[in-house]
Amino acid sequence: INIRSLAIIRAVKPLNLMNSEFAYREGALEKYVAIRMLHGVLPGSLLEPYDWYQDVYLPGAATFQIRGYQKPSAVKDTSPHVIIVEMTRANVNNVGTQAEWFATVTKRFFKGSATEDDLLLLNGLTAPANTDLFSLTQLFCRLDNLSHLLICSKVKRRD
Repeated sequence: INIRSLAIIRAVKPLNLMNSEFAYREGALEKYVAIRMLHGVLPGSLLEPYDWYQDVYLPGAATFQIRGYQKPSAVKDTSPHVIIVEMTRANVNNVGTQAEWFATVTKRFFKGSATEDDLLLLNGLTAPANTDLFSLTQLFCRLDNLSHLLICSKVKRRD
């Protein structure tokens, strides 16, 4: 048998998160995403410790999620959590134009974890000049490649 591709599709499982509606849609399906498909889309340090699944995308939809579930080997090292990448289409009303997608990357902790705050990944590459994030980005660029750094901000949960 010559198999060129294999799609693993499963039902989205409800998660015991601080804000469960953010990561679970009733009756939704998700498909496995190989890590190599996410290189260049997400920072490399986010890819390895997670198994990545994407909503089964409906053409024309304005949003979908990609979720990173901790691999069993990573769970013992950190508080249980899931990475949620909310993809939002920018030009929904412009039919026939190339879609622009924007990502919001959030680390959401399970209930009972040490922290109740989400961590929101910040993009230092697009930080406006003369802001704290811009200054922090400039400092870190002198020390290491920005691709090796994850700059996050605590965000209060939205229950």
